[in-house]
Amino acid sequence: NVNSFNLIDRVPQGVNQTINIPFQNQLSNFNYYVKGGYLKEFEFLGSQTLFAGIKLEREGQSGHRQLILEPNSNTILDVTEFNKQVFSVGLAEESRTIYSVFAENNWNLNRKTSLLYGFRFENYNNFGGNNIQAFNPRIAFAYLPSDKWIIRGQYSTAVRPPSNYEFSGIK
Repeated sequence: NVNSFNLIDRVPQGVNQTINIPFQNQLSNFNYYVKGGYLKEFEFLGSQTLFAGIKLEREGQSGHRQLILEPNSNTILDVTEFNKQVFSVGLAEESRTIYSVFAENNWNLNRKTSLLYGFRFENYNNFGGNNIQAFNPRIAFAYLPSDKWIIRGQYSTAVRPPSNYEFSGIK
């Protein structure tokens, strides 16, 4: 029971006072990953630094509850199952696995010029068995014409797969 105030006094004039007011949503998000990398510095047409690695990740949601405040009795009600059955509303309790492979090389051509290039490949074993694969290249350069100026340029792509909420159509 909620006894700190009378909710009826807080409802604006003209509003149907039998409306159930959302009170609280509870949800546990989780994200676990294992990541490994390799770093190697070497000389070939200038100094270079290569970094490559892999990542295995598991993410998702669980333990969802929807609570409302019933204004006439000032009582908190758990409506999670009711909303799922009657309105098909509720947060999906699912997870996905993400596999990533990445590599990047920083190449110092000379004292004033460097080039960075690499890629990231990701495979999302998504919610509901839907797989998304993404290849994201990256290239960047830097040139220092003087001690006070630097000229930079970069091109890269990125993919953000839909979240569990977006995938299931829940807003």
